[in-house]
Amino acid sequence: MRHSDTVAALLRELGQQLAALRREAGLTQENLGALAGFSRSTVSVAEIGRQPHAREFWAACEKALDSGGVLAAGFDQIDAVREAEERAAACAAQEDASRMAKPSKSSPSTPDGTPTLPMPPGATTDVGEQAAGQELARLTAQLTEREMHVLAALCDLKAPQQASAATPTAGQIAADLSVAVGTVRAHLLHLYWKLDVPDGPERRARLARKVVALGLAGQGALPAGRLPQLREDQSP
Repeated sequence: MRHSDTVAALLRELGQQLAALRREAGLTQENLGALAGFSRSTVSVAEIGRQPHAREFWAACEKALDSGGVLAAGFDQIDAVREAEERAAACAAQEDASRMAKPSKSSPSTPDGTPTLPMPPGATTDVGEQAAGQELARLTAQLTEREMHVLAALCDLKAPQQASAATPTAGQIAADLSVAVGTVRAHLLHLYWKLDVPDGPERRARLARKVVALGLAGQGALPAGRLPQLREDQSP
């Protein structure tokens, strides 16, 4: 099965996390496979992100490496993205089918005589507004609850018209959410891919600005509870 570019990238990231955790534990692929109950080749394929494997594989590696839930959470996020993409594709196909449906004889026509379908109640004729709303809905569907909390800690939601230039570090976000720093870093990696924030300087600050630009911060999509004190940005 061919994966989308987003899912493929997330699989590679998850595989890289697995490889890093394995090396930190001083294990070979064969050692980890024996502890988790899988073959060395299964571990090898997972580390290069070629196959998603079942959740049981990631949970078993999680237990063997005592990694605090990062791997299983990563798999769940990839699964959620895949499901969101499938739903979006199904909706697009349904919309295409509706547009191709033959209108009734009483349907209004355009100036060149082409019949048009009636607008549903409350629909907007602003194509740009429709596209923006669809994109926002697609992005929101891809975000997990924990990712939304990470974004809320990253952005100053009290001033939704702008993102603070002094973004918190991964350590500050972890302290605010009472999770491990590694967990926050894993969520940030997924968010960079989901929101298409390329690698480079001030990546967290660029992520925060994009969240505001997309309208996520002003749509009630993110939790607006207690936020950390934002301090001068620095490397985590």
